[in-house]
Amino acid sequence: MCQKAFTLIELLVVIAIIAILASILFPVFAQAKAAAKATASVSNEKQQSLAVLMYSSDVDDMAPVDCIWGQHDALYWFGSWSSAFSPWTYEVTPYTKNGAIFNDPQISPNPGGSDTGWYAYNPEYGYNYTALSPITSTSGTGPNKWIRTPVSLSSVSRPSETVMVSAHNAANEDIGWYWWNAGTLLISPYTVEAPDCYDIAPTCIDNWGSGWLANTWLENNRAAGAFTGSNSLRKSGNAIAGFCDGHVKTMPPGQLAAGTNWNPNIADSQLVMVNSKNYLWGNFQ
Repeated sequence: MCQKAFTLIELLVVIAIIAILASILFPVFAQAKAAAKATASVSNEKQQSLAVLMYSSDVDDMAPVDCIWGQHDALYWFGSWSSAFSPWTYEVTPYTKNGAIFNDPQISPNPGGSDTGWYAYNPEYGYNYTALSPITSTSGTGPNKWIRTPVSLSSVSRPSETVMVSAHNAANEDIGWYWWNAGTLLISPYTVEAPDCYDIAPTCIDNWGSGWLANTWLENNRAAGAFTGSNSLRKSGNAIAGFCDGHVKTMPPGQLAAGTNWNPNIADSQLVMVNSKNYLWGNFQ
């Protein structure tokens, strides 16, 4: 009997065809996976935005404070209860019921824990503190030095055009330490910077552009937000931002910095607001 079989040449041709198809399809699969993670990140921010709105409705319409010091039911503290603190993410956990929404699917979760409290204290999303929880006093000492005063969300004149939250760099992308001093300073892992934050609050960490934040804190990592105030640019170079009316959208950094002279190469000291009506980070008429 004559048995039929593939020749070596035929097998090599089949293998070559499979390899060609794989080289075409694998990048498509990778793009689809990245798009799915970005969609999940948008969903996370949507839930965070709604949680903030629900929180506000229960506390006389006030926005959360970016970080509350001296709160005794806080999970973490530095040396004494007077330096216990609760970030905004922990404040809204009764409304989220799921700490995992503070992990950005586009990057790995911050390592070290897995419960709701851990995720809330180690988020990968930041809060627009300069507009919603501005520092209104720099007098006093200890936890009373930098007084944060939350705004009423109904006082925000353009809620659909005012940023509330944004995807934020991961812990393994920064230099690994907090801004804190017995409760006197902001804890920057919980906040994102406004493009021209110097014109909004008495104090802030840094403007967008090339400065301390880019050169020291995030070491020039553009995707993590080194030049965009820790607003990460993970969705094909774009940011994902949630607004005060609850909607979320993907935006290029130039659009997120509308109303300023920001560009990818500007120095932070040179960045200024040029049109407050287009600015997305403050309560301007």
